[in-house]
Amino acid sequence: MRTILLFLIALGALIGLANAVEVGAQGILRCRYGVKDGKLRNGHHLWAHVRMMEEDTLSADDELHHATWTNKDESTDINFTLYSGQVDDGFLDTDVEIYLKIEHNCVKDVGFSLPYRE
Repeated sequence: MRTILLFLIALGALIGLANAVEVGAQGILRCRYGVKDGKLRNGHHLWAHVRMMEEDTLSADDELHHATWTNKDESTDINFTLYSGQVDDGFLDTDVEIYLKIEHNCVKDVGFSLPYRE
């Protein structure tokens, strides 16, 4: 009986590995508020915190990767790339649903700008 149980556990682990995939996201965040001559207003440095998430049906969503980018000049664009490790959506769920959560400071000029804090 133990042999059968161990075999079933090992088989379940192999099936889970066979369904595992790696995913990635790449994009450009472009800020158009306060732009003059292709640059943001003086002293405004664009930042963005991007989280790549995987939606789960039966449990809380998984964060696959996250990163923060900050421009050192008044550039209007941030290029980002995120990659996950091996992703397995879990038991009884065969789809991997990916979405991004993006926090940023591309806002209208309100007289101040807060730095990103994690």
